[in-house]
Amino acid sequence: ALIMPLIIIGGIVGGVFTATEAGAVACVYAFIVGWLVYKGFKLKDIPRIVLNAASMTGMSLLIVAAASIFSWLVAYAKLPQMVISFLTSITRNPQMIMILLVLFLLFVGMFIETLSATIIVAPILFPVIAQYGINPIQFALVMIVVLVYAGVTPPVGGVLFITMGISKCKLKDTLPYLLPYLGAV
Repeated sequence: ALIMPLIIIGGIVGGVFTATEAGAVACVYAFIVGWLVYKGFKLKDIPRIVLNAASMTGMSLLIVAAASIFSWLVAYAKLPQMVISFLTSITRNPQMIMILLVLFLLFVGMFIETLSATIIVAPILFPVIAQYGINPIQFALVMIVVLVYAGVTPPVGGVLFITMGISKCKLKDTLPYLLPYLGAV
C-alpha cells in the first residue's frame, strides 16, 4: 500500500499519465492490493463497495455544486469589491491583511467543509490579495493549510470526524494526538 503514492506521483511527474489517469491507476492498484495482498474483501463485496463509493461521490458533488452556486452568487453581488474596500479602510499593510485573512479563513473553516470553503472563499479573496500584491501561490498554500487546520477543530471538525469514522475510534481516543497538533499552530 505504501507504493501507491510513488505510483501516483511518479507517474504524473514522470509523464507516464495525467492526474485523472493516475486516479484510475491508483484505484486498480488499490483493488488488486486490497483483494490479493491484504484479502480485505471478496469479489461478492464489490457491488456494496461500488455503491458506497457512488454515494460518497454523489454527496461530495452535491456539496461542490451548492458551493459553486453560492460562489457565483457572491461574485454576482460584488462581494469581493466590498471586502477589498472594507480591508483597505482597515490597513494598507500586506502582512496585516494576511493575518486578517488567516483569521477569517480559520473562522470559515471551522464551520464549512474544506472543499466548499475553498470554492466559496477563493473567488472573494484572490482579488483582495491581488490588490495588496500578495503572491497568489503563497496565499493558496496558506489558505489550504488554514482550512485543513480548521477542519480538525471544533465545533464542526469535518476532517476530524471523517478520520474518526475511517479509523473507527472515538473523539476521546484522538485528543492526545490532536491537542499537540492544534497547539503547534
